[in-house]
Amino acid sequence: MKKGKRSIHLPILMLLLLSTVYVVSSHAQISTATISGTVTDPQGAVIPGATLILTNVATGVETTTESNVTGLYRFQNIQIGTYTLSASADGFRTQKMEQFNLKVNQASTLDFALEVGAVAETITVEATGVEVQSSSAELGTVVEQKQVLDLPQWTELHADDGTPSRRSHGRHAW
Repeated sequence: MKKGKRSIHLPILMLLLLSTVYVVSSHAQISTATISGTVTDPQGAVIPGATLILTNVATGVETTTESNVTGLYRFQNIQIGTYTLSASADGFRTQKMEQFNLKVNQASTLDFALEVGAVAETITVEATGVEVQSSSAELGTVVEQKQVLDLPQWTELHADDGTPSRRSHGRHAW
């Protein structure tokens, strides 16, 4: 009799352990986006120290960074939404990208080619980031509430004899 109970407890224990690992790993999923690119002059030479300002259109929150010595810049962990992006440097016209949307786990590459001129002059361009995720092999998507509710239902089985219990799990169980 004790041996039968042990054989039932082991699968239940394993199920609980796997469930815990699944819950912990699900928190590591990425729900933000990344923007990176290069700032150059009209001849293609990099512009280090260019100021880039990323603005969330909905909230007005601005995030600022500078291009490094190789002209590269990067914004990480950006919340999904609609943004504008501008780049400026001494001796060059400010360039501003029109509104663009960032999606879950998107890694966009937005390069700037600044024109020579006064900083007070602004050139607006349409954002043409890479739609194909080329920065990493990660995938991401948004799961709508309806999709979750449409998942198939499942029924608990009694541990002793394997017969279905009366408790059902699914969208009608709430």
